Amino acid sequence: TFHRPDPYLAESGDREGEEVRASTRKYAEVRAKYANGLSPAELKALDFIASKGFVTNKQVAEAIGLSVSGSLKLLRRLTEKGLVTRHGESKATGYSVASPDAPAE
Repeated sequence: TFHRPDPYLAESGDREGEEVRASTRKYAEVRAKYANGLSPAELKALDFIASKGFVTNKQVAEAIGLSVSGSLKLLRRLTEKGLVTRHGESKATGYSVASPDAPAE
């Protein structure tokens, strides 16, 4: 089987590795700041988004065991709280961990 290299161990200058490390740093700051006010499902979603860097609603739904509509509601709450940034519209919409100092929508 084919195994992708671990982005955490990638050499500096590797774009994918840098993106994952940056997302992980932002996530750690966000989680430390807001963890006590989040539901277990919201924390699971943040964990998943941080681990991937950029995700779709469908990916979040599959990863944390929600319906697509339930996942969309959860992502909207996280976006409204300023923890997740929404990118795009319609089926092309994706989500990433927001910077801890970004304003909530």
